Parts: sequence; C-alpha cells; structure tokens
Amino acid sequence: MKNWLTRAREISGLTAQQCADAIDLPISEYAQVERHPGTLTLNELAALACAMGSAGQALIEGAFESLRA
Repeated sequence: MKNWLTRAREISGLTAQQCADAIDLPISEYAQVERHPGTLTLNELAALACAMGSAGQALIEGAFESLRA
C-alpha cells in the first residue's frame, strides 16, 4: 500500500529525483523520506507542495485532514 507522499508524487507526475531536487536531498535520502514521510520538515513539505502542483497539494492536504480526525 502506497503512502500519501508516494501517491502525491505519482499523481503530480514527478519522479523521485525531481522531488529530491525540490528539497535539496540526494535521491537515497529522499527514498528514506518517501518511506517515512513523517520525517519531513515543514519547509520540505512546503517545497514539495509547490513542486507537485494542485493534484499533489490536494493529497497532502488530505493527509493533514486525516490527522485532525
């Protein structure tokens, strides 16, 4: 089962490398972040949301909404 970050990346049409570049991480470190998205900082999350566009942003927002419930 894919987590919200992987789904957001795929829906936005970005590669893992493009997401790694957006938050200035090597791809090996981004792969860890994608497996454990709770380790993202707010700055990293904001940079990814900008890079992902509206489709990815909607999934990110949905992930936060699920935390509120």
